[in-house]
Amino acid sequence: DGNIVFCFIGGGSEFQKVKDFARDNSLANVLCLGYQPRNDLSASLSAADLHLVVMGDPFTGLVHPCKIYNIIAIGAPFLYIGPEESHISDLLKRHTNGINARSARHGEVEEVVAHIQAAAAAGPFRTKDAEQVTSHFSYHTLLPRMISTLEDVAENATALPVPTAAQSQSRR
Repeated sequence: DGNIVFCFIGGGSEFQKVKDFARDNSLANVLCLGYQPRNDLSASLSAADLHLVVMGDPFTGLVHPCKIYNIIAIGAPFLYIGPEESHISDLLKRHTNGINARSARHGEVEEVVAHIQAAAAAGPFRTKDAEQVTSHFSYHTLLPRMISTLEDVAENATALPVPTAAQSQSRR
């Protein structure tokens, strides 16, 4: 569909494959841009009508795509592709208001296509209640919680024996 433009920004491990695929298949509606300067990040985020957030199945519980917080902060819609149970799906269950999200599992190609077509038909959309959601994850909210947690852990920690130089050397 020539009316839908796919823009990939970054330079991760699969970036060159995307560029090669677009070139080899003469896809004029695929735009690949390198990493953007931090000062231009808001322009990149605001330009998309639908963002894509992907998480690999094996990474559940280990990592989560942090770009989701910037996407939510600007109230932009996104499509999450990843495992059904994850940090992202937990977030979506807890904050049904203020987030315009769609989701699909890896391999659900028809579902992904339907979401992209529906988003294209709906046109540009921004959630007005995004600030409610992002306030839960802001620096001002999370930093005091993190400090308190670290203080509690340090206060309740038992003294661990410090390895001697000989023990450290034998581990190498």
